[in-house]
Amino acid sequence: MRLSPSLIIFALSFSLSAAACRLNFSNADFSAVYGTWQLVKTQGGWTGTIHTPEVEGYTAKIVFREEGVAEFYRNDSLKDQIPFTLSAVKILSGRKVAFIIHWSNKSYPDSQYILFSGNDTLHITGRDSEFSHFYYVRAHP
Repeated sequence: MRLSPSLIIFALSFSLSAAACRLNFSNADFSAVYGTWQLVKTQGGWTGTIHTPEVEGYTAKIVFREEGVAEFYRNDSLKDQIPFTLSAVKILSGRKVAFIIHWSNKSYPDSQYILFSGNDTLHITGRDSEFSHFYYVRAHP
């Protein structure tokens, strides 16, 4: 069976554009991540269940420090501090940037995507559909 030249060119073009979408780049501005974020809801797992702190009766927030430490709070009590690093990738054919957070605590996923909706909504999601999605809004002092 012989493949047509146009099919080969299409396959190569698709492969190159898909690979380019995953290339890391070092001049990313991570400042949008840093600060205090209030948990609004979690959603996911295999069932897609939605949980909100308001309905569940608690408050939760995460503070991303520029020093590379994330602080997790529940009902204003510090529950955990986890070192992290950030990297960036271009997605959607290079038109949008996503950050990847790499956790150094083995009880957390190795890494998760961080996406933004506007300037004040942060979405943390696993790199696999079985993980939960966490939605935060920027906390204002």
